[in-house]
Amino acid sequence: HVDRHIRDLMMQGYTALANAAPPLCISTDEDGMSFKSTELGCVMAKYCVAFKTMETMARLLTAKSTMAEMIECLSEAEEFLDFKPRNDEKKFLEDANKVG
Repeated sequence: HVDRHIRDLMMQGYTALANAAPPLCISTDEDGMSFKSTELGCVMAKYCVAFKTMETMARLLTAKSTMAEMIECLSEAEEFLDFKPRNDEKKFLEDANKVG
């Protein structure tokens, strides 16, 4: 029972990764029976980047993206949704926001 559940979860994850357009995290062989991580997939795994964040970055960023565009994209990342600055950091962040 547990083995079947784990297999089902793995297949759901594999299907989501394999069906991403463009292929972000994995590439599959012609028959779809084996796969390997793409360069972006390795980065995602190494730095614990959420799949939704990687999709957003792939959609919004290009090789010509500016630093401001990259920071804006990162600030919208799923990983920072619950970010709450400490009281002593608020003034710095507010001042930094006024500069731009």
